[in-house]
Amino acid sequence: MLLDYKNQKNVLVGNWFNGHPNEWVLQSEKINDSTLDHRVLKSYFGVYGSYSEINDTGFVFSGVKYELDEKNKTLDIYYYGTPSHYTFRILNDTVLETEKIIDSSKNIKLTQVFKRRIINKERSK
Repeated sequence: MLLDYKNQKNVLVGNWFNGHPNEWVLQSEKINDSTLDHRVLKSYFGVYGSYSEINDTGFVFSGVKYELDEKNKTLDIYYYGTPSHYTFRILNDTVLETEKIIDSSKNIKLTQVFKRRIINKERSK
């Protein structure tokens, strides 16, 4: 079971096994070409498909599941059991850009850019 846990890795998780998970901090977001006001959003992708986030109101979403398809660059986050479907790309190993269609009839999409921060990066193993 420990080996299974240790092998739970993907581009979003980071090194959970050694206590160095990734924190993805929202840098900017826009709807089509319109930039939205800055807000606080920190996302955490854990092992076994667990997802949590903290927003600017201090609200913590936890116990949420996600599914990542690295080959097809898709990400589904299941809020209250309903999937939010994103496409994603990683830039320079430190930036995560996600896109989500929010109105397909009008071709309106939400684009979010996150910067990676490694938690406990300085702590020795």
